[in-house]
Amino acid sequence: MKYGRPLIRPTKMPDWGIAAALAVVLIFILVLRVDRITVDHPVFAAGGDHLSYHAMASGQTGNIGAPFCYRVLIPGLVKILPLSVESGFYLQTLAFLWATGIVLFLVLRELGENRFFAWTGIVLFYGLNWAGKFTLWNFWLTDPALFFFGISAFYAILKNKTLSLVLIVTLGVLAKESMIFILPLYYGYQARKFLDWRVAGTTLLIGLIPLGLILTMRIIISSPNQIEPLELFRQIGIPRLTKNLKWTILGGTVGTWGILIFILALLGLRHQRGLGRAAIFFLPVVYIQPLFAINRDRLLVFGFILVIPLAVAGMRWIATRYKLSRWMTIGFVTLPFLFLLLKNDFRPASLKLQLMLLAFWSAVVFFAGWMKSRPVSAET
Repeated sequence: MKYGRPLIRPTKMPDWGIAAALAVVLIFILVLRVDRITVDHPVFAAGGDHLSYHAMASGQTGNIGAPFCYRVLIPGLVKILPLSVESGFYLQTLAFLWATGIVLFLVLRELGENRFFAWTGIVLFYGLNWAGKFTLWNFWLTDPALFFFGISAFYAILKNKTLSLVLIVTLGVLAKESMIFILPLYYGYQARKFLDWRVAGTTLLIGLIPLGLILTMRIIISSPNQIEPLELFRQIGIPRLTKNLKWTILGGTVGTWGILIFILALLGLRHQRGLGRAAIFFLPVVYIQPLFAINRDRLLVFGFILVIPLAVAGMRWIATRYKLSRWMTIGFVTLPFLFLLLKNDFRPASLKLQLMLLAFWSAVVFFAGWMKSRPVSAET
């Protein structure tokens, strides 16, 4: 007896759907290993950015200092949600972190990576301590929204969606003013020579609305304090460039990115020349932030927009050059994420431990490759 075609055909999950599911799994695992700063946590009342955002979402806007008082998007969003203030902040953190992973996948595909390596980029992103685990620990911050708007802006650049880019950057500066760093990223990626006046003019036009919005927010919103850049540079920047220079360099390289991702990104510069050009203009403005702010790594990690795609390109080159199987590649890209699971707080694993585990897995891969390449003996 013959049967006709089934009425309902099984549908294959789209690639971005797998990316979304992978992001959910990785975030869930991180959540299990994070002691969140809830309102009854001893760290909550100790001071920090989160107190300003909590006050803004609670309607206490009278004495919020700069620059926090200008970052109105996320507290405003939490305020209108039918949830408690704490639940609202936690929900937006989860949502923006999840969405960032999905858009990152789309960016990697647009850059020419196949599905497998685009998925590895998601794993590498959530393996960044200051991007994932830290923001889940201090979920009151606007950083996850910045990550989402930043990677979405880069996707708009790759797709040549100028109007979408303007909208994204404009919304992004309401979450955090460092979103404006997307402008040099746009110039660096689009310019065909160091001084490209046509692209510079387009960059200026794209930045008119968001820059005007930043200025307008500082006019209409009063703050009890004034930001003095020169004084901040004297107190923070000069010591970091002199007596603390060694730790500034270490912190801004392997401290922010971890040993593996930093090495992979350097290797990727040879294989993603367009990203390398963009990095010349984008990363310096990202890296200048710690000269004027106490925080360092949580500011620098915004550079993931280029660092992770570069790291994926570096991993792809290694996998191709040394004929690594997929399980070998997965082992390498999973290492940074595994480091985060070793502790129940947001602090990353020590550099010594990272080196030991990286050396161990490299030895496993080398031994497996050696065994595979050995000729089979005819003797019995």
